[in-house]
Amino acid sequence: MSMHDMDGNILAVNEKGRAVLKYEQQEVKSLNLKKLVPPHHVGLVEDYLKRIALNKEDSAMMVLQTKDGENISWLYHNMVELDEEGKPYVVSTALNMTDRMRLENDLLHTKQILEQTNAVAQVGGWEVNLAENKVYWSDSTKLIHGVDPNFTPDFEHAIGFYEPESQIALRHIFEESIRSRKPYDTELRLLKQNGETIWVRVKGIPEFENDVCKRVFGIIQDIDKSKSLYLELERKESMLRAFVNYVPASVAMFDRDFNYVSLSNQWIEDFHKDESQLLNKNLFELFPDIPYQRKKIYQDALEESPIRI
Repeated sequence: MSMHDMDGNILAVNEKGRAVLKYEQQEVKSLNLKKLVPPHHVGLVEDYLKRIALNKEDSAMMVLQTKDGENISWLYHNMVELDEEGKPYVVSTALNMTDRMRLENDLLHTKQILEQTNAVAQVGGWEVNLAENKVYWSDSTKLIHGVDPNFTPDFEHAIGFYEPESQIALRHIFEESIRSRKPYDTELRLLKQNGETIWVRVKGIPEFENDVCKRVFGIIQDIDKSKSLYLELERKESMLRAFVNYVPASVAMFDRDFNYVSLSNQWIEDFHKDESQLLNKNLFELFPDIPYQRKKIYQDALEESPIRI
């Protein structure tokens, strides 16, 4: 708490205020608000003095500097009173908000970094509040769905963005997660607002209170490019495996350590009539009589041209 005249000259400051500002009691009466604020805030003090003189009351934020130059943010409520001679003065009650404002700024900065990271990783957050029957989507989640930033979904609408088969799967997974109290991680087909269909990864975690599930929260990630690439590679690998398995010739596929990956029936008949399970077994272990020099030739050839070998 403090008092000052209508020109901003400090009349008194209580012990708590002096301790924060780091001034001794004898130093207080030589201070003025214009000298206590940062230089670029002097104009704001002049505006404040005009308001308090006109309105007889004022509430806002004000930054004062300590004796050693540290900025302290105050939330104040000031009122004009009259002394025994009828002269006006201001009584100020203020709350030190510095730590809270620093925390809020840190949280805002962290939120901005998180949102930027989510945008780059194409990951969004979501929450289904079962107690209030509300659904929350982060900005990144709305971007993945292709909806307006002001869009507010409900549960049925959120489920409706998925293709029919994915809707059935998601409802079952969601209900099973609540029943079993276990998180889930699945890949589904999402139908965006513009009609585009993409692959997404959805993770959910149920949260319980007194044995009642209050909410389910998690993330959604656009994995369309990687999933499409994986499916295409899987399709081509299946075609290659089918060719190797059924071609009427002795053909085998090995990894870089010469472990069997795939082989034709003809290869088994020609070289391994007594072996029923060859996958993942090593060529050189099955043929211990292959000279070391021959093994070296095979390995060097594989390093130079994996396709040719």
